[in-house]
This record gives sequence, structure tokens and C-alpha cells, in this order.
Amino acid sequence: MAIVKYTTDVGQEVELQEPKKFEEIEGESWSERYQRREKSLSPLKYFEKQILNQINEDTIRDYAIDNLDLVSEDEVEEKKIEDFSDSEIEEEYFSNIKLGFTVVTQGFVSRFFKVIEKGNPIEIEDFLRQQEQQYNIV
Repeated sequence: MAIVKYTTDVGQEVELQEPKKFEEIEGESWSERYQRREKSLSPLKYFEKQILNQINEDTIRDYAIDNLDLVSEDEVEEKKIEDFSDSEIEEEYFSNIKLGFTVVTQGFVSRFFKVIEKGNPIEIEDFLRQQEQQYNIV
């Protein structure tokens, strides 16, 4: 399914055009040529771009707030490592591995060092030993 027609807020109807053969026109500016080339190569893609250019950021944000439970960045409290239990961290780690994601990002490294700084060294050592055994590292 695709959008093939839309109406602007001033009542202008815009429809998806059939592809036209691209031909060079003498004296045409590069921007005009680029626009025509875009239309000729992928009419649907160009049409979708036109639609997206008509939608402003406020409209998208309002829709997301009303329909998708979007919250403002100001309303979100940043979580710290202390807010997560060991089991939650471990679960996140393994779920990312199963999905094929690497968890070694700057955020992960930062969280890991905080755990090392504030955590119980014996518990951390036990956890690492378990992970090494599970992955046959030792």
C-alpha cells in the first residue's frame, strides 16, 4: 500500500505522477535538473519526499505525543547504574548478544567502570568468572 494522493492545508490536491523519460534541457539550472532527475528516477520516492517536506516538526511531535506516548526529554529522569539490579544488567547483556548487538559502547564502558568503582570486588569477580565459564574463556 502506498500514498498516491494528498491534499494540502490550502486545498491543493497533489497526485503521484507517472514516470517521465529524463531528457537534458539546455539552459536549465543544476537544481532544476536535479529535481527533474529525481522525479524521473523514482516517482514514488520523490512523491514521498514532497509529502514529508509538507509536514513540520510540530505536527510530528504532536502526533507522537497524542498517539505514541512520547514524553519530553525534560520529563525523563536519567537512570544511573545504581538504578539497575545485577540481574537486569545481565539480562540486558544477554538479550543484546542474542540479537547480535555489541554492548561495548561508550555508555556500556562508562557503566562498567562505575560498577567496578562502587561494586563489591568479590561479587564482581564471581560474576566475571561465571561469564568466563559460560563462554569458555578460561
